[in-house]
Amino acid sequence: MTGSRATIRERMLSEELTRIRSTYSFRLGLLLTDTMFRKPWMIPLLPFTFIALNVRYIRERKIKTTELNESKQKLDSECLFLICTNEEGIASAERVSTLAQEWLGKGGKKIVVMSTIDDIHLLLPKKCIVFPVTDPKKEIKENRSLWNAQCENLIGTILDAHQPKSVIFDGPYPYRGVLNAIKYYDAQNWIWLRPRGLEDSSIALRGETFHQIATIEVSKFVHSNVSETKRDQEPQDRNLLLMAPHYNTRSGVSKKLASLVQKKVSALPWDVALPEFLHEGSGVEFENVTKITHILNDENLSTVRAAIVPPNIELIAKLMEHKIPTLCLFKENNELLQISKLQHMNPRIPLMNSIDSDFVQIEHSLESLLTSNQAMYIGSQPIGTGDLISQILN
Repeated sequence: MTGSRATIRERMLSEELTRIRSTYSFRLGLLLTDTMFRKPWMIPLLPFTFIALNVRYIRERKIKTTELNESKQKLDSECLFLICTNEEGIASAERVSTLAQEWLGKGGKKIVVMSTIDDIHLLLPKKCIVFPVTDPKKEIKENRSLWNAQCENLIGTILDAHQPKSVIFDGPYPYRGVLNAIKYYDAQNWIWLRPRGLEDSSIALRGETFHQIATIEVSKFVHSNVSETKRDQEPQDRNLLLMAPHYNTRSGVSKKLASLVQKKVSALPWDVALPEFLHEGSGVEFENVTKITHILNDENLSTVRAAIVPPNIELIAKLMEHKIPTLCLFKENNELLQISKLQHMNPRIPLMNSIDSDFVQIEHSLESLLTSNQAMYIGSQPIGTGDLISQILN
């Protein structure tokens, strides 16, 4: 990998050297130096060599502009390149999977995915071309620069081979290898997808490298008047509670919360459903667990009757689209800004909120969620979510 690392760096350095030598100031300085010091007999011809310099410079600028436009025209508008990280748990993988499905559903011909998430190919459509990358956090600090160089080189290889018109990065912090690749491959449209927007100035600074920063707009999620799919009214032997409070993190469910949920569901006709690829990490074994591969998939949600989730806007919006009574657990009040806006715009959604450390409140909310579930469902109104890919690319 060391040779590959040097190759892409050498390409960047070589092009930067060429750029410097082709600047007007460099050429004018070279002409004056040659004329005044190295070839003084050329001084009488300076007006003519100066005119010739300007003519050549203008002609070359036109040629470079034409070549740049042609390189952009060569990009494949039907190919989309997605990059996702595992810093936000399974949430990033599910967003990327949703984007891939929507892209192909709208006539896109090719999807290329690069990810640090293990087994992400199990979530993606079979048509996706997947490039797995090791998690940089598993590397020792001394190897991080090498990892970024390898990441940068892999991105370059993918872009050279597939020529996608747009690249979407989904993750809280762009890797240095990604930022370096953007500088070299500027013809592509680079988009940073941030579901919660930009949280601080350091992230905003990195965002300047991208051509576009996309966020999931809560204003798009409003009460829908379209005919809704009715929940099966037949009494079920067991109902499913989706347990995913750690949906957008790398950590597991707290033992105290898991024990409380297990205590409640064991006394009622309820079972627990867990995301397939999430680390449980609580030490509590749920009885009769159902695994859900892709939560944002409409078909998979059809059997879910209630949910416990974090303040992840696209997940909550999808649950509200299906009128699934939901308890949202948050850590800080600022995490509720989007959720509160969603509730204000759609007052009839079956959504309750509680801080994740207030177990008295959680127990009361959980009791309502399970025992008054059907009433919450009947009294609610669904929202429309639309598609994510159009919101980002448009």
